[in-house]
Amino acid sequence: MSSKKQTQVVKKISVRSNLRYRFDNSLSKGPGALVAWLAIVGLLLAFVTSGVRYLTEGNPEIAGTTGFLERLWDTLGIIFLEAETVTDTWWQRLLSLVFWGITIAITGTVIGFISNAIAEKIDQLKRGKSPIHESNHVLILGWSNRIFPIISELTVANANITNAVVAVFADLDRQTMDEQINDRVKDLGTLKLVTRTGDSTNPNELARTNIENARAIIILSEDPASDATVVSTVISIRSLIPNSETPIVVEMFNRDHAEALNHATAGQVRPILAQDVIARVTAQASRQPGLVAVILDLLDFAGEEIYFQEVPELIGHNYGEILPAFDSASVVGIRKSNGKFQLNPSHITVFESGDQVVAIARDDDQIAFTGLESPEAFEIKAKKLAKDIGAAPENILVIGWSYMGRIVLNQVVRHLAPGSTIRVTANPDLVDAEELRNLSFNGITAEFVEHRGSMAELTEAASGLRFDRILLLGYRENISVAEADASTMITMLLLRKLFEDEGNGVESTRIIAEIIDSRRSELANTALVDDLVVSDNLGALMISQVAENPHILPVLVSLFDSDGVSLNVIPISNYLEIGQTVDYRHLTMLARSRGESAIGYRKHESKQVKAISLNPHKSQTFDIEEGDGLIVISSS
Repeated sequence: MSSKKQTQVVKKISVRSNLRYRFDNSLSKGPGALVAWLAIVGLLLAFVTSGVRYLTEGNPEIAGTTGFLERLWDTLGIIFLEAETVTDTWWQRLLSLVFWGITIAITGTVIGFISNAIAEKIDQLKRGKSPIHESNHVLILGWSNRIFPIISELTVANANITNAVVAVFADLDRQTMDEQINDRVKDLGTLKLVTRTGDSTNPNELARTNIENARAIIILSEDPASDATVVSTVISIRSLIPNSETPIVVEMFNRDHAEALNHATAGQVRPILAQDVIARVTAQASRQPGLVAVILDLLDFAGEEIYFQEVPELIGHNYGEILPAFDSASVVGIRKSNGKFQLNPSHITVFESGDQVVAIARDDDQIAFTGLESPEAFEIKAKKLAKDIGAAPENILVIGWSYMGRIVLNQVVRHLAPGSTIRVTANPDLVDAEELRNLSFNGITAEFVEHRGSMAELTEAASGLRFDRILLLGYRENISVAEADASTMITMLLLRKLFEDEGNGVESTRIIAEIIDSRRSELANTALVDDLVVSDNLGALMISQVAENPHILPVLVSLFDSDGVSLNVIPISNYLEIGQTVDYRHLTMLARSRGESAIGYRKHESKQVKAISLNPHKSQTFDIEEGDGLIVISSS
């Protein structure tokens, strides 16, 4: 078998093409190359025209001067410095036109180059590609619907701080970010907001954020699929600041991923399972009217906050004794010297050296020790505890569904008596209908009824049983946030109409609704919902609190964990006879007598925050009325 050696044909490149190629390559090296080429071209043209001048003006009788170098210098001045030309002869006038053309060409090129460079720089600034030079800033990486309430809360938290800065770095056009923030955040106060565009998973781009000088970092997550992006962002951060202790607050969906990330970074990453918190609050709100308003008041920066403080006067005294020891603060627990928290511990727990009191106050300077008072010396007008006859079976209706539904119902069924029922109705086009037909929670099998939004279908789903409460959950798949919230609000209105109409088999009951976008919360309240859970607002409040005070995370986790302590609004009639007038110190001691830590009082006339008196002064009095509630932290 023979083979022929193939000869490679080399294409001949012309000198002109080769020069053009090298010229193009030189220009790609930056602006300095263009300046160098202009100088070379100017020098060549000056050399040629100087030669022409020398030949035409070389006769002393014509020009009165001699020397090529003299003329070269004059020509360079004319071309580059626009020096005045001699036009005594026609040759000189002709050359002046040539000089004019050369000067215009070079000047125009320089002006065009400068204009283009300025335009590129302005465009770069508009696109958010310039670096961040601020320091001690809160850095937000990523973009989600929660960014707007987070910025609002950070504005309040930093209202008294000079030169406070929040920087947002997201893979979104800067102009779009600025427009949305201006539209959604009405007042930034003294807060300086900086937005930049870039990929936070790319260390080279992330380096533009001056991340090494940030005081806190927040990483936002849009949906369960974005947990991978959060992990990549954390790795990118640690590649830039490997030994930093800057707290990193991340929003995640998967609990296993969150715990692994926290462990792998030795606690530097503080994960917030926002969806879990929202689900738990929704479940708690379904059992306790007004609880959502209490939680919002506790988590925002506008009023009372949670603080830790060492108080030497408490050393050696037990927890029960220190509950009334602060007139302007409500004690809720102890932070031990090893950093562990005990919320509403046993009231015989002794406060030791190095411990800190955990208290709710308007500011940390309000945690002022005002003296111990013996509980035995205080006359408590307590109502005798009624005999526990056990909870009665309940009927629960859930309208709408998402991956949060399982978490909500897993929490709800813990407090349901045997014989209780659950009915779930949802649009089969937006959920997995087969999954809903096989739901079971702690031995209670949920009934599934299809509902695409019509009045007839809703009537069928809400009739046949006397429901103790109705939970409206927002859809999160196969639908936009705006459409999901619109669906929820329409359902609210339809339910109210069913309650008003007679003969349809639907009885009036409590409605607990979830709204995903906080912009629609005021609108949703007009639909007369009993309790409104605003998803992005709740998650944002928790993220903001941890960003400002990373050590508070265990406290918040404990409050929303049904296996530990819980936040409750307990009917005041469980403690006192109606019609009395007592001060908050008395209420604190009443709660203490039942192993609880009182943190406030709720009037019955409204479910909104204005009805909440969180951490009132111990001397403040309350008229005890039916429907009022004492806000306490108690053991589950």
